[in-house]
Amino acid sequence: MEATLSQMFERQAAATPGSVAVVFAGHQLTYEELDGRANQVARFLIARGVGRGVPVGILLDRSIEMVVAIWGLLKAGGAYVPLDTALPEARFAQIADETGMPLLLTDRSLADRLPAHGPAVLWEDVEAEIVRQPTAAVAAGEVGGVLDTILNRLAGFIEKNLKVIKKGKGAMTYPLVIFAVLVVSTIVMLVFFIPTFEKMFSSFGGQLPG
Repeated sequence: MEATLSQMFERQAAATPGSVAVVFAGHQLTYEELDGRANQVARFLIARGVGRGVPVGILLDRSIEMVVAIWGLLKAGGAYVPLDTALPEARFAQIADETGMPLLLTDRSLADRLPAHGPAVLWEDVEAEIVRQPTAAVAAGEVGGVLDTILNRLAGFIEKNLKVIKKGKGAMTYPLVIFAVLVVSTIVMLVFFIPTFEKMFSSFGGQLPG
């Protein structure tokens, strides 16, 4: 299996930890420093439900922080949604709706350009919190799996379409929301109840009671 982009970067960081990885406006980070900070960001995102394929927007000016944010997102398994600071507010709202991104990383100077309902997290708050996170590599078990991604996407779908229903535009959407709820319920039952049924079945020697 081919290595992912983040895995290739980790290999380079392990091979040349002291070499300069990124330089911007008189500041720089070595591969080891960049990898460590990206691992911290990844754990921050994972703790907030980001997993494989979960779209996350990044609205930051070109900077070292932007590079750290992108690598952290990739390490968390998320899908990078690039946002240009020159985009109008209406376009931001459109992208947020179309991608269903549950999270958007930005900084205080740009936050006032986002829609009021946007799921924005300020980069200043991220940096204040990730100092408590370990810089060690993110283990495979820490990254949310397929089930987490499905549940996150369905939750976003339900939330988005409930807003549509509240606006009186939900004639066709309401059945889809009900269907999504049923799918989530089925997945939860399969994950949490099947192991219990298997134990009960095995306790009878592999034969159903009767």
